[in-house]
Amino acid sequence: MNALDTYDWIIFTSNVTVETFFSFFEKEVSVTTFPKIAVIGKMTAEVIEKIGLSIEFVPTTYVAEAFVTEFAPYIHKGSRVLLPKGNLARFHIANSLKKLGATVDEVVIYETYLPDESRIKLAEMIATNQLDILTFTSPSTVDHLMDVVKEYGLSEQLKDCVIGCIGPITEKKLQAHGITVHASPKEYTVKEMIKSTIAYLDTEE
Repeated sequence: MNALDTYDWIIFTSNVTVETFFSFFEKEVSVTTFPKIAVIGKMTAEVIEKIGLSIEFVPTTYVAEAFVTEFAPYIHKGSRVLLPKGNLARFHIANSLKKLGATVDEVVIYETYLPDESRIKLAEMIATNQLDILTFTSPSTVDHLMDVVKEYGLSEQLKDCVIGCIGPITEKKLQAHGITVHASPKEYTVKEMIKSTIAYLDTEE
């Protein structure tokens, strides 16, 4: 954290990343030594603003591909970028910025995993048809659930569930597992995902 002033940009891809990153600071962050901030998503931006820092860049669409396309003009050869992330995060942003000539330091600051007690509880709920609607906020949430489904042989129980997801990357992951997606919003936020799922339910009724 002492080398923050050596970076031109820091990129936050989720509010979890922001909250985890700043949990390592024992005192308030100095605005004068902090790099320019780029974020993906409204919630991420809101968390940054609550900390009291300014945001220099937010893409119009909240996916890595759109972020890279719109952020590219801000990057030049030699730009130094810090990218804090979770252990299951994609490499698209870092790889793309490196191709543009930037030096990108990816730092894993938290791990995403499904606790054993949660796996057992989830398996029981699916097996006994307690879940009617499943919503997914990232590809990793899909993988975690499908690991449980395959382990316990619960594929048939998913067929009657309504499936909602937050955006195209998560939707592709669901489709790769052979899961039909019923609701996916045009704006990639949890709020819009819930609204699109409700809209689907209203149409079905």
